[in-house]
Amino acid sequence: MNREILLLIAALCSIVRWVPYCAAEEAASESTGERGAKISPVPLNLQGKDRNVAGWGSYLVNAIADCGGCHTFPQFLAGGDPFQGTSRTPISPMRNARHYLAGGRCFGHIISSNLTPNLDTGLPSNMTLAQFITAMHSGKGNSPALFRIMPWPTYHNMTDRDIGAIYQYLSAIPHAEPCNSTCPPSYANTQDCPHTAPPR
Repeated sequence: MNREILLLIAALCSIVRWVPYCAAEEAASESTGERGAKISPVPLNLQGKDRNVAGWGSYLVNAIADCGGCHTFPQFLAGGDPFQGTSRTPISPMRNARHYLAGGRCFGHIISSNLTPNLDTGLPSNMTLAQFITAMHSGKGNSPALFRIMPWPTYHNMTDRDIGAIYQYLSAIPHAEPCNSTCPPSYANTQDCPHTAPPR
């Protein structure tokens, strides 16, 4: 929240004697942004960006929407897939940071897109903020085809502000190249692109 809105809320809350509730809401908002910055699996370039907004975007991407589940392939490194563990021998997640959000996961003949900043334009998924908001709300990206896999019918409930925070976070992550660019998958078996990536 910006400072003016927080001050307005604090003033209104003091009038109706909800100061503890409002203070808790403000603290939660700030800590969510901090938490988001901490859980990002890649370093952030925050030059010219609002740390709290980018942190909130990271929180939405990494703790709520699970964008990496589709847009990072393989999502986990060999030996670090928590879904391969058991209740007796849990596995700590080792995320594939080198290919984080670079796309490449196949869903039939459809492949997930690269959400990282484009090398030429610097734009996440090579979309402007307006295009990104449209994609999240309507499932229409840079091509006329409707996104058939992305859960935009759920994400369309996000506010423009939430989507703007996600966009700012995606603008702050490093560019990455996908392990895979074809369906069915065909890529070299390396430490950061291990075979076989678990099905989803």
